[in-house]
Amino acid sequence: MNKMDERPSVTQSLVLRTGLALAAIIFSTLVVIVGSTMTTESVEGDAAAINIAGSLRMQSYRIATKILLKDAKQMEIALLDFERRLNEPMLKGVLTRNVSDEMKQSYFGIDRQWQQRMKPMLQDRSHVLDREHPYLKNVDDFVNNIDLMVKLLEKSFESKIRLLRIVQFFSLALTLFVVFIMLVKLQTNVVNPLKELVVNAGRIRGGDFNSRIMHNRDDELGLLSSSFNQMAEDLSKLYGRLESLVEEKTAELRRSNESLVLLYESSRKINEGYQQPDVLIISILGDLRNTAGLQEVALCLEGEGDISHHCLYEQQQGKPSFCHPQNCEAQLKLINCKNGQNSSNLLSSFPVKKQQYYYGELIVKRLKNIPLDAWQNQLINAVADVIANGLSMQQQHQQESYLILVEERTTIARELHDSLAQALSYQKFQVSRLKKAIENESPKDVLDEVVADIREGVDSAYRQLRELLTTFRLQLDSLGLAPALSGTIREFSERSDIQFHYDHQLDGIQLTPNEEIHCLQIIREAISNIVSHSNGENAWLTLLRKSDGAIEVIVEDDGKGLGENPEKLHHYGLAIMQERARSLHGGLQISNRASGGVRIALDFHPQSLRSV
Repeated sequence: MNKMDERPSVTQSLVLRTGLALAAIIFSTLVVIVGSTMTTESVEGDAAAINIAGSLRMQSYRIATKILLKDAKQMEIALLDFERRLNEPMLKGVLTRNVSDEMKQSYFGIDRQWQQRMKPMLQDRSHVLDREHPYLKNVDDFVNNIDLMVKLLEKSFESKIRLLRIVQFFSLALTLFVVFIMLVKLQTNVVNPLKELVVNAGRIRGGDFNSRIMHNRDDELGLLSSSFNQMAEDLSKLYGRLESLVEEKTAELRRSNESLVLLYESSRKINEGYQQPDVLIISILGDLRNTAGLQEVALCLEGEGDISHHCLYEQQQGKPSFCHPQNCEAQLKLINCKNGQNSSNLLSSFPVKKQQYYYGELIVKRLKNIPLDAWQNQLINAVADVIANGLSMQQQHQQESYLILVEERTTIARELHDSLAQALSYQKFQVSRLKKAIENESPKDVLDEVVADIREGVDSAYRQLRELLTTFRLQLDSLGLAPALSGTIREFSERSDIQFHYDHQLDGIQLTPNEEIHCLQIIREAISNIVSHSNGENAWLTLLRKSDGAIEVIVEDDGKGLGENPEKLHHYGLAIMQERARSLHGGLQISNRASGGVRIALDFHPQSLRSV
């Protein structure tokens, strides 16, 4: 039977014993009260009776005095007063209820003596009121009998008082004894166990669950002590389980933290891409082996086309026993086959894939012949996903690099076609014209004009080639149109004394590479004309966005302006500028400024803002 299910017996119950002690105290108190009440009732009237009995002596002598004074009337009054006092109900009541026969006989003797001797003497008129009166001769003996009765009354009264004192003393002694026993029992059975209970409760609060209470009595505190000990034992077991649980959770948190650190560092290394992909993957494999507690880790990558499968592993750990780079594809099939048929095999493989792209298998070798834990499977799968993301990013970067290269080549080809190829085609036409003029033996001035046109076209083509080379160098070395324009202004500022004023208000607007090339070429052509032909002191370049969403590029100078035939002047450059503006689906206006100089304004809607 469980100790906690036991109940203390009634005889051992603290409540019962405390009730009995209180009952004893109440009983002794009742004894004192009852004894005092009975004694008080027994002595009720004793004092008055003693006083009345004592007054009989005085009254006896008073009668004698009246006899000696020969005052018959007063003597008669004194006689009646004596008889009244002798028959006082209070005196009779005290004497009649007293159990002492001596006291009763004393009273009845005095009453007989008074009725038979003393009273008749006083009523006898034959006696003279003098000193020879027989009453005077017997009064002393009569008073002595009264004194005896008074002494007996006093003795009875004193005995009753002594009895009351004895009852009070024994009742007080009984009460003190019961209180003493109760205090001793209280100290032994209540105070000491409670102190022990408080001390052990403090120890348990401090974490000492091995503390026990030694109070084993069959009472309420014994039951409480037993329950306390059982609670302490249960708390000790619970605390032990909690400690093991805390250690387990701490280990899980530590593993989770290490796993998160591994995944974060792996993602960071792949995203930064400072090292070669193979080096990064090998580093990640080493971190995975240490964090997941594995024996060996390797990555078997699937080949593409004529490229064979190959294995990645830690070089310092040596080639894994299960990895055969020359026959990786067959090894993958073997591992998958083993994993499918024998779960106790030390090897496990995890696919490295992203969406529909499959890159290979991540193969791990366990330290023990037991299955991987859930957290190990999650971590390995997460690392496999990180590696797949890295390989996907590498593949994407390669595709982006290829597209950039194709786009740059397309841009160069288009620029050569739009500028230099047209100029050369025009020169081919001029050469044919010169050949025809020679065959026709045209005049010298006609030949000189054709040669001059050819020379001017060659110079223009050479200048365009130089501008194209400069433009492509700026575009490839800079990030966007603004840095390229800054480099252009810096270049022409070093080549001339013109003061350039640059205002760029296109922050946040994205231009395509084709739009950047056309804008840059138009601006360079305009600035080149200003430097070569304007003879001005200032030039202004402004790029801004208009309210309708269009971009406006304005190039101005304070030089001499356009001549009488601007179409003929630098017609190759102006024509190419117009062609570039049409390629941007915009317009180009060339005009003289009212204050002097030339104003060239390009207006077009960029592709990124056409849908806005």
